[in-house]
Amino acid sequence: MKDINPMNAVALFLVVGKLRPNSTTVLAGWTFVWFFLVSLLQLTLQPVPPAPGAEVGPAMASYFASLAVMLPIGLISWALPFAAWMRLLTTGQGNGLIPFRFGAEEFWALAVLLALFATYLVAMVVVTVIAVVLVSLVPLLAFLGIFVVPAVTVAVVYIGLRLTPAAALSAMTHRFAITATWQAMKGRIGSVLMAWLVVVAAMIAASIVMMALGLVIPSFNLQQEMMQMLTGGPRPGLAQLLPFAFVNMVLSLPVTLMGYSVTAYYAMAISGRDDDWMRAIAEAEAQAEGGVG
Repeated sequence: MKDINPMNAVALFLVVGKLRPNSTTVLAGWTFVWFFLVSLLQLTLQPVPPAPGAEVGPAMASYFASLAVMLPIGLISWALPFAAWMRLLTTGQGNGLIPFRFGAEEFWALAVLLALFATYLVAMVVVTVIAVVLVSLVPLLAFLGIFVVPAVTVAVVYIGLRLTPAAALSAMTHRFAITATWQAMKGRIGSVLMAWLVVVAAMIAASIVMMALGLVIPSFNLQQEMMQMLTGGPRPGLAQLLPFAFVNMVLSLPVTLMGYSVTAYYAMAISGRDDDWMRAIAEAEAQAEGGVG
């Protein structure tokens, strides 16, 4: 993978599907079921902000308690399929009939995610505090906000792109690989940006299809029900959630696998590995490019 092709990165799961069809099919099926059930659970437990007129103390306590429940659900629901796909995509190893487990790969992926999330929160708090203090001392500095916000956004995107394979590389090597990822991704920002733009375009396309289906089949659109819930109305029932969650998962699964592929591809590209699996991937990519040509 010396010559990194962003499109090959996005389509890695298709290449692996040809090389390991049974393992890919089983894992894709489990991933669909897993995220379908998780989405139902998250929609059911969606925290609701305090309604107007409610007692602020108890209402906010209940709201933050709900958020505290949702956070571990979100982390675990991400880590288990992510690590299973990393095992398959980066090594070609199958995951068995029950692919999700909590082992070294899951631990390191979660550790990196938590470290990056905590660093981001601390950085945002520090930047916010500094900005508030400076503006309070020199009100004219508030004008600089129109420049600071875009600059911070660009910096966050740049850091995110450069650390794209951090969780995948950590899961693959069983070590904290943030520093190694940062150094190895130098000079590859343009390539990984192109790959993520393809994923974002696919995500937008899936959202448009979902909205279009919602216009034709009302049960595929929960926007009104969710807005009512957030303003103190009743929660949507299971009968309303099932069709929405199912169709949403059908449309979002390919996008999810494209994202997994990008992270796994760049993790392999910067790992320096030269083994049978890496050569099999390179040969399959060459055959696919030859067939297209």
